[in-house]
Amino acid sequence: SSLGRYWLYMVSGSWGTWNDEVRSEDLLDLPLRLTSASDPATKTIVKAVDSFRRVRTDAVDLWDADRTAAHTVSAAIEAVDEGVFGLFELTPRERDLIVDFWAGQGALATSPVTGDLESSGTLADLDSTSPAGLRRYLATFLQAWNRRLGDSGEFGWRTWRDSRAHVIAAVFEPRVFGSTSAEPSGSGDADWSAAAGRFGTHLERRQTQSILRYGIVRAVSDNAIIIVKRDEQRLWTASAAREDADATTAQVMAIERR
Repeated sequence: SSLGRYWLYMVSGSWGTWNDEVRSEDLLDLPLRLTSASDPATKTIVKAVDSFRRVRTDAVDLWDADRTAAHTVSAAIEAVDEGVFGLFELTPRERDLIVDFWAGQGALATSPVTGDLESSGTLADLDSTSPAGLRRYLATFLQAWNRRLGDSGEFGWRTWRDSRAHVIAAVFEPRVFGSTSAEPSGSGDADWSAAAGRFGTHLERRQTQSILRYGIVRAVSDNAIIIVKRDEQRLWTASAAREDADATTAQVMAIERR
């Protein structure tokens, strides 16, 4: 499962060097969760593992995208992950951390964010259950910050994407809950697009041939929160949204102490 591989990745001293290796002592230290056969999580895992038996034996490997077996195995692996997450009672935050971690290791991690997106709105305009993309990032960030406003207000959001500079900018402003306008005040689209383009020239994609650099700008003013990052899937995940929410909260606390 993704959880098991994540645990081994974090504790194994032989993972991520020349070759990934798992030693017997690492396996013996794996945490176990004993439950009954009637437990829903157990049933999910057993059903998913049984489905592997129906996979065609002529598949090149488990992730051969050109074969029908690949889809079957992929669905079974997702079911195993879901069952294991439930078995260990992981919170949504913990689940996102593991899923986003492995997605960040994939070939599409540095690809542009996919999916169409409205340019502005509120939390009500987003679906926090979306599997990936900017919508999930925005929903997670807004959920974290809206809780801090209580019942009297909420944050509206607006985004800009500069394809030439490979940058996305997101601006969040507090507003009265239920008001009709969610667009941030101040500069217009042209000004924000130009600013995002200038930011992009400084957010270099690579620091060396092998070390990736995370170009991130987080700014907090009296009436807005601004996030600017490269247009890469690994930087706009639910886990990244929680990190950005925590970081901007710390900035607000520092401002209030002045």
